[in-house]
Amino acid sequence: ESYKARVEYDGGVVEGDFLYGSVSNSTSVAGIVHLRDDLVCLGDGLSELVLVRNPGSLAEFNNIVDGVLRQSYDNEDLMIFHTRKARFTFEKPVAWTRDGEAGGEYREIELCNYHCPIQLIF
Repeated sequence: ESYKARVEYDGGVVEGDFLYGSVSNSTSVAGIVHLRDDLVCLGDGLSELVLVRNPGSLAEFNNIVDGVLRQSYDNEDLMIFHTRKARFTFEKPVAWTRDGEAGGEYREIELCNYHCPIQLIF
């Protein structure tokens, strides 16, 4: 199932019909999405926002598959952005998961990456 959404992130807005969206700070999400090590820095205070549009044609579907296989996330169908904050707005409630656990249904959700919010003293 795809979802119509507006996604706001540091530096931009993307609107469309999406099959997949995630905000993470990892090179692997659920064993499905694998990001290159050079795309993810665990200590930079940024999350990786990954969006996959619902393909409207066989050519767009091939574009997505090609991007996944080449780990190239720089086209209009398969996108990655580095951001401190992401806000998703949907037309209807959408189920979310947090680290694989059910997280409820929301029409609007905002996720933030708080860089070094706790100082440890050794």
